[in-house]
Amino acid sequence: MTGVSQQPAKSSSRNILTAANDNLVVIIPHLVVQTGTKEFESYATALGFASPEKLTFQWSHSNPEVKSGQWEVTHDNFVVMKGSAGAAPPPGQVKNFDIDFRGFVNLPAPGDPVRYRVRVRGMKALIPESETSIRAARVDEPVAATASSPAAATVDDESLFVTPLSNAVVITYASQVDSVFTEEGLELPWPERDDDHDGFKNGEEDALAAQFRPYFIFDAEESDRRQGEPVVIYQVQCVGRAEWCTTAHIRYYFLFREDGGWQSCSPWCNNAHNGDNQAFDIDVLRHAAEPDDPYTYWYMVWGADRFQYTHPILYLAAGKHHNYLSTSWNHVDDGGCCDDVAGDGDQIFPDVVTDGRYHNVGERNAPLIDDLGFLGYPGECAWCGKAFRGGLEDDEGDSEPFEWF
Repeated sequence: MTGVSQQPAKSSSRNILTAANDNLVVIIPHLVVQTGTKEFESYATALGFASPEKLTFQWSHSNPEVKSGQWEVTHDNFVVMKGSAGAAPPPGQVKNFDIDFRGFVNLPAPGDPVRYRVRVRGMKALIPESETSIRAARVDEPVAATASSPAAATVDDESLFVTPLSNAVVITYASQVDSVFTEEGLELPWPERDDDHDGFKNGEEDALAAQFRPYFIFDAEESDRRQGEPVVIYQVQCVGRAEWCTTAHIRYYFLFREDGGWQSCSPWCNNAHNGDNQAFDIDVLRHAAEPDDPYTYWYMVWGADRFQYTHPILYLAAGKHHNYLSTSWNHVDDGGCCDDVAGDGDQIFPDVVTDGRYHNVGERNAPLIDDLGFLGYPGECAWCGKAFRGGLEDDEGDSEPFEWF
């Protein structure tokens, strides 16, 4: 059932920014590349450039044994460069490192796109970034990505690897970069386009949705969440004049395959059903003196808990997935039923892009996505007006259609 529970914004005494994320669900390290300008800084799993440059990557992991990271760049299954990402972030947090592509790509830029894949893995020894960055080979002098490849022992010592390689971030290099492609070859919306014709560029919408996406904390009794859930989809609109937008409205929906009903607090209420889509709205504001102000930035007015400053923290009730701004409503009777929302379960920070495809639904007259099958919900749609059933059969339960602007 859609909707956000209404309650006063009450901050928890717990310091979320430094709290240990023992329950954070991450199997392999996660890697993204920084995109956009200072105003719309965001992170993605694919990027394109027409001239080599230094790129900033951000990685995270969940293994307390990880002390540092090793990154590698491959082309056509050959390692072209590898090095240390420096000291690792604490589990559940993020850290940046740079790779200078000017050191190993060929000039001039090719007419046909060349695709590099960047990955990172965790190591159980501290390897300073400044001491171990090395070049394995140029693209025209490939070295097979095997254990016998010549490289610094400290970087390639397999006994130090404590995680598998992360997802691949795909970097496309070509003389004309109109679009970039992910590992699976799907087109990533180019930031300068406005494919839903609402006056907001794709890159601006996607950057705002990523910058202010919520951080979820579950109750320990939660048992109706699949791996990878919740899946977050969103819509972004300017409030007022799009050509000089000072307020943007973002509507997020959090998707679950099943609503498990009320749990131990009030099991007599039950109300379990197939499909669960919970809505959450937020307005963000632009700080700028004038339209072309290079120091403009976006911010939110938020009086409750937040993660990494720009991400609202939502506490989700076990089974029903109702979202709250604090745990103060745990076991509070609300018309005969009460939620388990103790905030003592998994902590999840979902992404808003899958295989290079952003979860931006677009506008009613120019939808960017409709079929939700690629997100793991076959037969479901964002714009068709049907109740969301999580990809399961219609059990005539209390699910609802999506409500967009």
